Amino acid sequence: ICLGENPSTWMLNQLNKQSITNSEGEIESIDFAKAWKKSDNYQTLGDELDQLVAGREEKLQIKSDERYAQPWYRRDKLMMIRAMRIYWRSPGYNLSRMTLAVAIALLLGSIFFPIKDRTLFTETQMDSMFGAVYIAFIIIGQLSITSIIPVTISIRDMYYRHEAAGMLSSRSVMFGLLAAEIPFLAVISLSFPVIFVSLIGLPNDNIVEDFWRGFG
Repeated sequence: ICLGENPSTWMLNQLNKQSITNSEGEIESIDFAKAWKKSDNYQTLGDELDQLVAGREEKLQIKSDERYAQPWYRRDKLMMIRAMRIYWRSPGYNLSRMTLAVAIALLLGSIFFPIKDRTLFTETQMDSMFGAVYIAFIIIGQLSITSIIPVTISIRDMYYRHEAAGMLSSRSVMFGLLAAEIPFLAVISLSFPVIFVSLIGLPNDNIVEDFWRGFG
């Protein structure tokens, strides 16, 4: 392949084994874009498109009395289903968040594991425990915001096309993403406190109290 040559053009040349000689006598690849524009098929297609545009009928145009073709509840429902499918088909993003939550819970909880069996804590130890919870949520939140950027970019391109076509609104996208996030946020919210609290061993007689103390 020549330096600067389009790989797709090179592939087509290899398949067709066609090349031309330029004005300097050098052999170069065929510019398929220029060859297509000079062909009879291109001219015929252009004439057909011009005829379709000039002869279009008003009654065949898709119109709606409202800005959007469907009511808000149907738009929200369809966007919610689509967002859930996108999340389900993006296991890397969701698994990374859940794995990160478990890893941070194990890491921070293991710091206080040697004093787990104590029934009396000093003020410094309690401050350290609650400070660890605070730091953990900051880390998880920041990494979650960073990791969602690729998913948001893929949805953003789809949103602009559908919004221009009168199919979706920003409200529907927000509702769909919120509904898709809830199951994964619930798993993370359950796994982190249970692991962290079980390792640091806060003294109480009720696992429910343990769970809610994990939220700090």
